[in-house]
Order: sequence, then structure tokens, then C-alpha cells
Amino acid sequence: MAINLHNCRRGAFIFLSAMLTTSGSFASDVCEQRFGTLNCSKGEVHSAEANGNAMVIGTTIKGELTVNGQLTANDAKLSSVTVNGAMTLENTRVAKNLIVHGSAFIKDSKIKGTAVISGHLTAEGSTFSEEISISGQRAVLVKCQTQELHFNKTNAKLETLELENTIVDGNVVFESKKGSIVLCNDSKILGDVIGANITEKDC
Repeated sequence: MAINLHNCRRGAFIFLSAMLTTSGSFASDVCEQRFGTLNCSKGEVHSAEANGNAMVIGTTIKGELTVNGQLTANDAKLSSVTVNGAMTLENTRVAKNLIVHGSAFIKDSKIKGTAVISGHLTAEGSTFSEEISISGQRAVLVKCQTQELHFNKTNAKLETLELENTIVDGNVVFESKKGSIVLCNDSKILGDVIGANITEKDC
């Protein structure tokens, strides 16, 4: 059977080009994979995905960032973020939605879209422009400003929200009706509180 070498070479070229297009972000000087961790430094990429941990320092990611592992981001500009693991954000802006299936620590950051946290949330000096949806036992917000807070129903006997020098512009809702809110140091909830008791104290 005759083999058309021209077609074989053309097919190989197309296949190689597709590989380079898919992995181009990681092959650049901005993001590269090292020892199971995706390391992104200063610069801009279209999107990024890590099957393992990710370090994003000073990077602009214009599209989706998906991490199947732990994410650490500092001084980054991100669009949509999904993390299947724990996450730490510092001095970072998220332009769209943030979804975390794990614990989240957020400091000096701005989240422009909805934040969905399935785990413990700690936030300091941060602004949330849309609702925070929490599936976890505890959330602590210090020197933050946010819209609505919604605690989804869990099997926990008690779900706790601690606010210190924090303003919630909307409602705080606990679906389980087993919520406890601690207001510290001039914290305010400007909307309604549903399904929780409130305690005010100096922290």
C-alpha cells in the first residue's frame, strides 16, 4: 500500500502546532511547570490550569485559572478562578467569580464577582463586591466590606460568623437556622439577619 509522505508530514505538523498552542502559556517565560507545581511570575497569559499546586506571583491571567491542588497567589490580576483545594490570596484582584472547594485565606484583595467557599474562610482587609456563599462551619472577616453573606446548610451543630471592623451591606442568611454571629469593634450588618443569633463584644 502506498503511503503519501506529504500528508503524513502535514498531519505531524498540524499535531505539533496544536500541542504548542495548548501548552504555549506554560512554555513561555511567565508560567512553567516544576516538580509538580505550576509557577507563574510577572507577565500575562491567556489562561492556566494546574493539576497540582500553583504559585501565581505578579501574574495577569486574562481567562480561566483552574487549580486541582493548592493555590497561592500574590500581587496577581485574575479573571475567573476555580480551586479544588486550599487557597491563599494576597494583594490580588479577581475580576469575576471565585470558587474554592477547600479552606480560603484572603488578604488585601478585591473579589468583584461571587465568592463560593466550601470550607473555612478567613479574610482580612478585603472587598467583596457580590455575595459570599459559604458551605462551612466558620468564617472570619476582619476589616472587610462585603454584600450579602449566605451560609448553606451543613451537618454542623453550629455555624459561626465573626466580624471585626467589617461592614456587610446586605443580608446575612443561615439556611440551617443554627447560626451564631459575633460583631466586634463597630462591625455592622446593614441588611436583615436570618437564622442566627447576634452577640456584640469588644475583640
